[in-house]
Amino acid sequence: MDNGIENKTHEKYGLPTYFCDPHAPWQKPLVEASIGLLRRWYIKKGTDLATVSQKKYKRMLHYLNHKKRKSLGYKSAYEMSYE
Repeated sequence: MDNGIENKTHEKYGLPTYFCDPHAPWQKPLVEASIGLLRRWYIKKGTDLATVSQKKYKRMLHYLNHKKRKSLGYKSAYEMSYE
């Protein structure tokens, strides 16, 4: 995880948590790659996220969560969450 405010309640999930060093995107390659895919295929940089429909957001989330990834042993994040 990064040190953003969105992660301040991470303890409530009861999972081991690793926080990246500030300004070290190489420590979270899956997140950075996912952001890159979103920017390339769906949302260009500078887009007002308030203009993205709920339907489009769900479609993007579904795609990213079901995409097979080499870093996960050619499994999806969805599959890994069940293991």
